[in-house]
Amino acid sequence: MMGFSYPTIVRMFEDERGVIILNRPTKMNKRRYRSIRIPRAVYERVRRRYEVT
Repeated sequence: MMGFSYPTIVRMFEDERGVIILNRPTKMNKRRYRSIRIPRAVYERVRRRYEVT
């Protein structure tokens, strides 16, 4: 929604209060999967912070 890549969005939101990060543990020869859940209130708060006026 913001026009940034997935890694950029994760970096922007990973330390925000209220964001849920789901990690699948790494196993032999399998890469790590990570999902991020951003509630609308958190999204709006961060979007306002990065908004250009």
